[in-house]
Amino acid sequence: KDIALNSKNANTMTMPDSAPVSTLRSRLMGVLVLAIILGPMVAAYIIYKSGLGIPTGTINKGDLLPQAQSIAGLSVVTLKGEPLELTTAKKQWRLLIPVPLNCTKTCLNILYTTRQIHIRLGEKARRVERVLLLQNPQQIKPMQQLLGQDHPRLKWALVDKFELQALLQSEIELNRDIYQRYYLMDQQGFIMMSYSDHHTGNELLKDIKRMLKYSYEER
Repeated sequence: KDIALNSKNANTMTMPDSAPVSTLRSRLMGVLVLAIILGPMVAAYIIYKSGLGIPTGTINKGDLLPQAQSIAGLSVVTLKGEPLELTTAKKQWRLLIPVPLNCTKTCLNILYTTRQIHIRLGEKARRVERVLLLQNPQQIKPMQQLLGQDHPRLKWALVDKFELQALLQSEIELNRDIYQRYYLMDQQGFIMMSYSDHHTGNELLKDIKRMLKYSYEER
């Protein structure tokens, strides 16, 4: 009888309530999900406001323009005065070389450096074009005499100097003489980087090879 009574009492004992444990687990999961969602947003806001964690260096060797500039509105013509389309033509990377009225040592060094890099690109050279930008038709004959046959793959063009200065106004504001520099233009017609005579050929070569590696080739 006692055994039966004890058995009955055991069956009627109240089991420990598991509800608080389940509630706590649910709350923890909710907090974790919220942290996953809001964490990156909070971190991004802190980085944006403080600049903490933002890298200050870049891997490119040339000088990035504050903002890439499209040459779509720049009037470019051949030496015969015919329109020269650099944005709708074959998709190539281009080195634009503005020439001062008198091509002095710096000008010649730039032409020599860009020519040598074009040669060193080997089979990839077909994906890059060098474009000489003259600002005055009177420069044509002296430049042809000066360069002779040393730059066979150089494309010659005439541009409006005022349009060119307006296009590269950000460079002028940085006290960079646009006629003592040359510019790397992407396949879509955006000037994105500039170089001076102080940049070595190897620095230019590294930048161009990197650009070619991560861009498509038009067949």
